[in-house]
Amino acid sequence: MNANERELQSGHDIDHAKLVGGAASPLFLKSNVNLSGTSSKSQAGRLITARLREELGGASPAEWKAARQVAFRTTVLVLNTEPGMVCSMTHPDMPGGYGEFRVTSWRLNKHFSIDIQGRTTTDSLYDLVARSKPADVPASPVPVDPLGDSGVPAEPSFGISSRGLGDLIISAIGFPTLNNTTSIFAGTWKILYYDKTAAPTGRLASDVDPATTVVVVDNTSAFTVGKVYAIDREAVKVTARDTTANTTTVERAQFGSLAERHPGPKAINHLTTAMTLLRFQGSAATMGRTGTGMRWWLTPLT
Repeated sequence: MNANERELQSGHDIDHAKLVGGAASPLFLKSNVNLSGTSSKSQAGRLITARLREELGGASPAEWKAARQVAFRTTVLVLNTEPGMVCSMTHPDMPGGYGEFRVTSWRLNKHFSIDIQGRTTTDSLYDLVARSKPADVPASPVPVDPLGDSGVPAEPSFGISSRGLGDLIISAIGFPTLNNTTSIFAGTWKILYYDKTAAPTGRLASDVDPATTVVVVDNTSAFTVGKVYAIDREAVKVTARDTTANTTTVERAQFGSLAERHPGPKAINHLTTAMTLLRFQGSAATMGRTGTGMRWWLTPLT
């Protein structure tokens, strides 16, 4: 397919033109069709491709050779047949004894016989991926807003400190680069903590080195599979427990903590999770926890 002018779309089959006029001087049989109402040249191209193949009788030399124009008279049993319908016919004169055709003419005679005319159709007439087709045109990339973000920002950094009495201060939030940060106005913090004034969940029954994953504890039933616990500064996740042997299987060094040696009977504390949203601009956000002696003072980035 090729476009001649802004409102025109044309197409031809070079193989058929060479078959009719010869390889040295292909003969193109011209025909025009009005495609007003089509939404795009792409749609018009698909329509004229199918229409061209209908005129030629197929999409290959073998199908052109087997193409036929049919005309016959039949009875009123075909009253429900209309021009445009595709019908099949079994007859010795059809190539291979069988073929399909599209009805192009229908006439009811005065003695109630019906004259039918049609042209050969094949499935390939409407298979627009059969044989060669125009090269696909890649779509233009989506324009990027020069004042907006087009991706994920770099991982931010921040400071954390405590003034005592359970206060946790998050401050000095920043990014190593300002790329893709124009639309960011807040961040969500996930804080894991335990209350030092409460009794620990349990204790180690023996020393634990950095490579140990099966830990002997004083009371296995106090631990829950899937929960996270703190041993000193290390967070561990319980994946299994054996109440008979009083052991728990753990995943070490969770949430960026380091696997360390822990002597028994070191306390083990269940880590509670708290989520808080911190706006990077505006007044300070304060999150209070009642009953645990915990409180966070979140200092915004100035």
